Amino acid sequence: MKEYIVLFSICAELVLRRKDIINFIHISLPDVRVRSIDLSDRQFTMRVTALQYKKGLIEHTLAQKGLHVRLLSINENIL
Repeated sequence: MKEYIVLFSICAELVLRRKDIINFIHISLPDVRVRSIDLSDRQFTMRVTALQYKKGLIEHTLAQKGLHVRLLSINENIL
């Protein structure tokens, strides 16, 4: 079984609405888990894990809320 760790660059608004966004992702995409929202090198990032690669779906789901993210990296772990 594989797990994907996906790292996105996020806007400051998403950080300010962190709890709301985490709940929205959990309800909209139940198999996607937000693992962290951090500030790294003057850039806000959000790390999520998923059992299937869902980069486009995550971006589209957040865009429905008016929030835009940019993919930084994808890593694959074998469980």
